[in-house]
Amino acid sequence: MERRNLKDIRLEQGILQREIQDKYGISQSYYSLIENGYRRPSLDCAMKLALALNISLQDIYESLLVNKRAK
Repeated sequence: MERRNLKDIRLEQGILQREIQDKYGISQSYYSLIENGYRRPSLDCAMKLALALNISLQDIYESLLVNKRAK
């Protein structure tokens, strides 16, 4: 299976960053940093993202490998 970044996964599902913020309490700016590869999510945040995007935790962490800027 080809690795995809979080933005591609989110857009395929028609989910806005704002919706993730409103439903899961992850700030839009923080999510944007994660999505663009500038931050890695905590385990708690990764679990929320997995729920929000209907993907596995493994998919979350594999998507981070696509963009290696994360600290």
